[in-house]
Amino acid sequence: MVLTPAEIALGRRNFMKALAGVPPLLAFGAAAALRGPRAGGPVKAGFIGPGRQGKVLLGQCRKEFIDLRAVCDINPQRLDEASDSLVKLGWAAPHRYEEWRDMLAKEEGLEAVIIATPLWNHAEMTVGCLEAGKHVLVEKMMAYDVEGCRQMAEAARKSSRVLEIGYNRFYAPHYRAAYEHVVRAGLLGEIHHARLMYHRNRSWRRDTPPPSAGYSPARWGYPSWDHLVNWRLYRKYSQGWWPSWAGTRSVPPTYFSTPPPPPSWEAAASIASRIVRSTTTSSSRWNTHRGVR
Repeated sequence: MVLTPAEIALGRRNFMKALAGVPPLLAFGAAAALRGPRAGGPVKAGFIGPGRQGKVLLGQCRKEFIDLRAVCDINPQRLDEASDSLVKLGWAAPHRYEEWRDMLAKEEGLEAVIIATPLWNHAEMTVGCLEAGKHVLVEKMMAYDVEGCRQMAEAARKSSRVLEIGYNRFYAPHYRAAYEHVVRAGLLGEIHHARLMYHRNRSWRRDTPPPSAGYSPARWGYPSWDHLVNWRLYRKYSQGWWPSWAGTRSVPPTYFSTPPPPPSWEAAASIASRIVRSTTTSSSRWNTHRGVR
């Protein structure tokens, strides 16, 4: 979609005019942040996969909402880093596990589990946690394939536990404000087109050294250290870059549809199914360019 300078100027003037009567987005976000924890106290939780994205999630955990009792990772260095960071933030040192099933079996009283592992593990771990009676927050995308999404959804139904997928933009105050006060209010009229861009000016490959000279992740399905540390570059584990990042980029137009989708696994499964089905066509050249094997 190419606009002329005159159309761009007109659109900008109309947009600013429409926004004149919209409540400040900052105030909207502040109101959301001030909501306190629900009755019942902090949720007792375990954490699987405190790697790069996992650290981000750990940093967002607040004591008044969650009580992190245990962390689990196949990389001992990640366990050390996660435990140290929690202690520095004033938490009690969490119990540490290498195997997620051991954590479920040995940790009494856990109510929920946060999962931030490579994509190909999502369905197995999520279903296992749900069947063990735990609520689950799992990172995006929902699962490696559509069948995995179905298995996770069915496990959530059978266990009567909450399954949430980490599409944080469903909860972002500025997105909600934009929908409620701009899109839903009709200030932009009928929306026909949305353009999304994402720029990342650095290599996708990680050169992180292994935790020790003799470390091998082979018993967890990774034939070499590179397969683990660069799992996003191997289709076996990630389906390529397209599903990893298209999931995030597809949230705004999905969210701003009428009516917006519920911020739950139903919306995440819909997004995942559309993206996974597209990986064999539109993404093949893009993945090849990015070094996906």
